[in-house]
Amino acid sequence: MISAAPLLPPAAIDALLAVLLVVVIVLVAGWFLFAYAVRVDRLHRQVLAARLIVSGQLSKRAHAAIELANAQVLDQADSEKLCQAAHDASRCEEPIVGDGLDPRNRTGNAAKRVAYENQLTRVMREVLTDETRSRLMQETDATALLRRLDAAQQKLEVAVHVHNNQVKDARKVRQRTLVRIAHLAGRAPLPALVEI
Repeated sequence: MISAAPLLPPAAIDALLAVLLVVVIVLVAGWFLFAYAVRVDRLHRQVLAARLIVSGQLSKRAHAAIELANAQVLDQADSEKLCQAAHDASRCEEPIVGDGLDPRNRTGNAAKRVAYENQLTRVMREVLTDETRSRLMQETDATALLRRLDAAQQKLEVAVHVHNNQVKDARKVRQRTLVRIAHLAGRAPLPALVEI
């Protein structure tokens, strides 16, 4: 019986297996890095989506405040103060966060927007005291407007909380050594919290 000679010598087979093992390790590492990069990108997109929701809730709150101010259920001075603060907040086109994460709003002045929104919050607290609230709750027309403003404020607080949690998650992932060393976030700036 004639035995067939091996096609490759044992040393060549060992070298081929070593190369194959290196290729598999590189592919697995590449897939792992790609998966992390996709995760970082997804977290950034979630932050931007949450930011859009916060912006929408800020707009709804400003419009609800304008409706209440224009309903002539508050004192004249309080109505004017609330209406002015709400108009200032609703007209401001600046981004709510100046971190540069959103490519559409890289040059905006977020401090101006935050100042207007915080001014509206202060005016609402100043104008809508417990006494004023109890008086408005006794008037049918004013009750609906006050509830709409309160609901808008509560939804805004929830939206800000969700946004800030998304930012914390993105920051946590970006602080991992692998993400920093492999530069998986690219040139995207670190997301910032909404401080309204």
